[in-house]
Amino acid sequence: CILENNFNDTVEDAEPLTKNKRSTGRIFDFLHDCESLDEFKRLIKDLRFDNIAWHFHLTNRLAYCDKHIYNCKHRRKGCKKAIFFQVKAGQTRGTVHVSDNEHSNHPEEEDFVTIPIAVKEKIKYLRQLGQTKRSIKKNLIKEGIQPPTDNQIQYIINSVSIDNNKNCRMNELKEWCELHSTIPENDDDKVFVGKFEYVSDCESDFSPTQHENFPIITGGTTDRNKSLHPVGVAVTRNETDEDYGFFFSSVKETYEKCYEKNLNLTILIADNAPAITNGFQKVFELKQRVNCWAHVYRNIESHLRPVNKVEAARILEDVKQIQKIFDPQLFATSVKLFREKWNRVNSASFQTFSILMVCI
Repeated sequence: CILENNFNDTVEDAEPLTKNKRSTGRIFDFLHDCESLDEFKRLIKDLRFDNIAWHFHLTNRLAYCDKHIYNCKHRRKGCKKAIFFQVKAGQTRGTVHVSDNEHSNHPEEEDFVTIPIAVKEKIKYLRQLGQTKRSIKKNLIKEGIQPPTDNQIQYIINSVSIDNNKNCRMNELKEWCELHSTIPENDDDKVFVGKFEYVSDCESDFSPTQHENFPIITGGTTDRNKSLHPVGVAVTRNETDEDYGFFFSSVKETYEKCYEKNLNLTILIADNAPAITNGFQKVFELKQRVNCWAHVYRNIESHLRPVNKVEAARILEDVKQIQKIFDPQLFATSVKLFREKWNRVNSASFQTFSILMVCI
């Protein structure tokens, strides 16, 4: 009988009625003035707000102003943080407002620490020099700067526009060289032109040129710690004796201008190109010619392709150990023992390698 049921039983059996609560509106705080919508978009792109990417949501057009609203990139994951640029009708300058709630539902490893402006400018400067994200990170560490995350660096370098148009007229290149021919007095890292020459039939109408179609000659000095210090880059038309001679003479003349001392180099380390040797001898007194170890090693690797991988790895290891020997007599003895050791190997592919190495 229904009347026999306890009153509480009937109440507890009923499902509670749901109440539709009114959503709580976000409060936006004034952040700062902004010159224009384009400036606001640039700041968004540069991660100037909370060091986070913001995604455009909508433009709310009101009677007296427009609100360009952006949501946090983690909006779909539940983050309610928002920011907007407000500009009054008929005006360009506006104000930036950001919601007073905290970011939420972000990946735990994400860093919200604002990147210092000096670090951002350094990254942009390195990017303008053509450096990649990896190179930028290495240079920041080398200078004692804690680099931002890879994603943060990527966002910053995306804001840097690099002119990929490498076409220029010879007259423009000449003017650039003239403009940068002064040797900096207090900046050892500033690039300058030590010397340049050009040949043209008509100075007023130089033909266009593309840098990537011309050889680039680079050079440097090595200290006792085997660290290379670059000293110059030359853009030339060919790779002849005259071109290398021009490069070495430019190094010599520029050094003597800077330090008021004579420069007489006697040791040359380069690949086996005769033009480099001849160009060096046009300027300096060559006493010792050394082949570049990297070129020699790659040459050996290419000749080891017919040899099986196990034997090739053992040969390369022997070559590396021989390379560490500084005593000339001991070096010659080691090379002799190396040949005797591997000549005993009964392998047609290795015999081919041995013949090729004797030829080079």
